[in-house]
Amino acid sequence: MLWGGSNKFSIPTIKKMPPYSSDEYNIAQIPTQSGHNGKFLSTDGNTVSWDTPSGGGGGSAPVFWAGYVDQSSGMIDHGGGWMMYGGDSTNGFNQNKIEEPSGMWDSNSGKIAIPSDGIYQVNAHLGFQLNSTPVTAFNARLKRTRAGEAVEVLFFSSYGPGSGANFGHINVSWMGELLTDDELFLELYSNANDVQIAGFFTNNGDVSSFSGFKVA
Repeated sequence: MLWGGSNKFSIPTIKKMPPYSSDEYNIAQIPTQSGHNGKFLSTDGNTVSWDTPSGGGGGSAPVFWAGYVDQSSGMIDHGGGWMMYGGDSTNGFNQNKIEEPSGMWDSNSGKIAIPSDGIYQVNAHLGFQLNSTPVTAFNARLKRTRAGEAVEVLFFSSYGPGSGANFGHINVSWMGELLTDDELFLELYSNANDVQIAGFFTNNGDVSSFSGFKVA
């Protein structure tokens, strides 16, 4: 206590703060060890620790395929004017392809064997050369085969090349669910009475392509 004439002054008491404690303030401590490759930090609400992702951290391998044709090639006659597109083990998509996992693409039929259930995006650009007497319109189908079920048309599109045209092209784009061991393939309608498709379109550097990938 200090005196100053008729006035007196008080000096406040200064208390010492206790040592810091993470428990007292409920602050989780990050591990001092830097962890191992592929691990991540996790918490149960009280402590933080390194953890390993389920499945070992590898996740699912990507599934995709892509093939192209930039040369004239024959096609497989499926009857009724429909021709299998890309089913040529010498000159078809099979000779210019990438695929993951390996073995999805049948080198003789041109079919894609789906390796796992999921949602897939499928795209194709089909260019083709015509014989001297083209029909007024051509049709393309993306088809799926599944064990125990009838063949299903997933996508259908038409193209009218016009009188006297010597080439045509159709684009395909489809997304949907596929199951393990489903098979996909492409067909073009050529005219049941006169096979009009002479081969793949090669003019102006255009290429035909068939690709797809697993979205989810």
